[in-house]
Amino acid sequence: MKTQVISIEPTSINLGFNVVVLIGTKQHEFTLNVETATVADRQIQGIRGDEYFLNLFRFNQNLGVKIYQLVSESREGNSLSFPLEIGEFYTEELELASK
Repeated sequence: MKTQVISIEPTSINLGFNVVVLIGTKQHEFTLNVETATVADRQIQGIRGDEYFLNLFRFNQNLGVKIYQLVSESREGNSLSFPLEIGEFYTEELELASK
């Protein structure tokens, strides 16, 4: 099924983003947060999806990574034109994620 990112909006919580994705005809909403960690005395930032996001994209991590990249672009202030088609999500993957 065609998968599109419909919107990426900052949340009221600092460094959080609400993401709306359309998989086929079903809309899914997630919260992704930018997290900071210290590795070898350096601060690095990464993006982490909520439990629903992680569960849904565990069998299609390529689409999950594309969403992370779009959130990163949005956080950096890049203008994105929605909807953005990011690939295909197969029925079998959705069935596995719903178990």
